Amino acid sequence: MSGQNSQSGQLPNVEQVVQQELSQMSFSGGISKTQLLDHFRMAPTVREMLNNSLPDTTFTAAAQVMKDIPQGSWQQVENIIEHGSPESHYLQSRAAHFSTWGKTPGFGHITEEEQANQQRNQSGS
Repeated sequence: MSGQNSQSGQLPNVEQVVQQELSQMSFSGGISKTQLLDHFRMAPTVREMLNNSLPDTTFTAAAQVMKDIPQGSWQQVENIIEHGSPESHYLQSRAAHFSTWGKTPGFGHITEEEQANQQRNQSGS
C-alpha cells in the first residue's frame, strides 16, 4: 500500500492522505479526539476508523495520532474504499431511488405526470 503514490499515476492511499491532512493541522495547543473527528467529518469511513482506533486523549503531534492507528485499520479502510462496505445497502438503495425517480438512465421509466406532459406537447404541436 505505501508503494502507491500520485507520481506513478495511482492515487495516494488513505494513510498518506490522512497523514497529509494531519500535517496541515496545528497541534500547538493539543487536539482532542473530538476535534479530530470533527475535522474528518466529510470522510465518514476515515472518521469511523479514527473513532474506533484512537483513545480519548489530547494529541500533541500528528505522529502520535498516526502511531495510535493499527495497521489493520488502514487496510480495512482501503478495502472498504476499493470494494464497498460489506454492510452497505448501496446497491439496494440505488435501485430504490431509480424506481421512483421518473426518467432513469437505462430503464426508460417515465412517471405518469411526464407521460401526460409529453402527450400534451405532442398534441399541441
